[in-house]
Amino acid sequence: MARLLPLAVSLAAALSMAPGAHAQVADSTAWYTPAYEPPEEGTELVAVYFGGSTCGWCYTDEAKTAVRAVVQALQDRARAEGQSFAFVGVANDWDVEAGLGFLADSGPFDEIVVGRNWHNQASAKHLFMNPGASPSLPTVVVYEQDITTGERGPVFGGERYLVALSSGPAMMEWVAAGALLASD
Repeated sequence: MARLLPLAVSLAAALSMAPGAHAQVADSTAWYTPAYEPPEEGTELVAVYFGGSTCGWCYTDEAKTAVRAVVQALQDRARAEGQSFAFVGVANDWDVEAGLGFLADSGPFDEIVVGRNWHNQASAKHLFMNPGASPSLPTVVVYEQDITTGERGPVFGGERYLVALSSGPAMMEWVAAGALLASD
């Protein structure tokens, strides 16, 4: 049985739960609720949010509103197209505890990456190896991938990058313009 935690639960507290336990948000007014289950076979739409504890602007209401608007638009789109959706949080911090604190204030997320600043795996893959992205904070990178089941478990197709949005105003303009993706 899943343990229900209050909306303001810290990621550190959630990480200290017993193996196999799941943190779930009991408050139905939460702006995003992770799926807590494997994605369906087919296409998955993924939003990767890059921020950090040293990014003062990332803590502003404007930044939080912009990120939430992007996530909501993408989640609505994924539902309408019968796709799975995942929201990934990346804290570009050297200090893991500081990064966890930042993500606790910014989430909830389906997955997190914390530590190693710009050298973490998510930044390397989705910012530095993605020619359409700019390594700046805050940034949201959106991609889709195909998921199938193979002999050993899930098989993930390569990422098809659809859009990279740097700065809150760019995020809000993108949503206001209809949240168009490269596949449109």
